[in-house]
Amino acid sequence: MKFSALFTAAATIASLGAAAAQEALRFGTVDVSPSVIKPEQNFTVHYNSTRAVHHPKYYDSYIQGFLPNGFVLPQYLLSRNDYGPDETNHYFTTSLPADFPYIENATWLVWAQVTYPIDNTPDAALEYGGTSAAVSLDLEGFSS
Repeated sequence: MKFSALFTAAATIASLGAAAAQEALRFGTVDVSPSVIKPEQNFTVHYNSTRAVHHPKYYDSYIQGFLPNGFVLPQYLLSRNDYGPDETNHYFTTSLPADFPYIENATWLVWAQVTYPIDNTPDAALEYGGTSAAVSLDLEGFSS
């Protein structure tokens, strides 16, 4: 019985890794540095489309929180951009303002939402999707 539970856990972890790799192949990757964000302090977001199947026409970055009870907070826009035909990496630096809804027990993701032509031709219908990176908020000493 223990072996079965361990095997199931290992298979679940492997499938999560496979899903993340599949997202990266479809939409690219996003990284945040530092991954622990403090209110009103700068952090850098890097979107990389070199592995993406479809080249984005637009790239938007959002931060979104998820509460333990299942409530999903709205997505808050960090950056909106046209994505050049030869662009493969996009970096920007930003910070979260004092009036951002800092919630201690939420888990947070920074999303790269990309809009792209479905068949990589300029006049094709547009589709969107995204990939994300987990971040933490350090609220020590902060009161909103």
